[in-house]
Amino acid sequence: MTTAETQRVGAATLPEALRRHARERPGATALTAPGEEHGYAALQALVDAAAARLRGLGLAPGDRVALLGDNTPAWVAAFLACLDGGLIAAPVNQRASAPELLAQLRLAGPRLLLADAAHAE
Repeated sequence: MTTAETQRVGAATLPEALRRHARERPGATALTAPGEEHGYAALQALVDAAAARLRGLGLAPGDRVALLGDNTPAWVAAFLACLDGGLIAAPVNQRASAPELLAQLRLAGPRLLLADAAHAE
């Protein structure tokens, strides 16, 4: 993306774009899921909380974080929190068999694996 394109978009990264929308359009729908709707400010709050938890675990920019879970607002917040903290988000296939999942994790070499409750085992 060129500098001119970045200026037109108004943000260089997804976390920056989310922060801008949270300021300018806090109640506008940012994300929907079955039975859930999150505005930009609410999504930003989820991202901020996830980022604080990641920092609390001592993760540093450049650390890899594997994400294992269904496509949910919590997963999106975790992914964006990784990006915002300079972490490398490494989504892994939640439909993979155990051997395939282990191969993905070995390849990614994450410092942390975040899994939702359905995939915690």
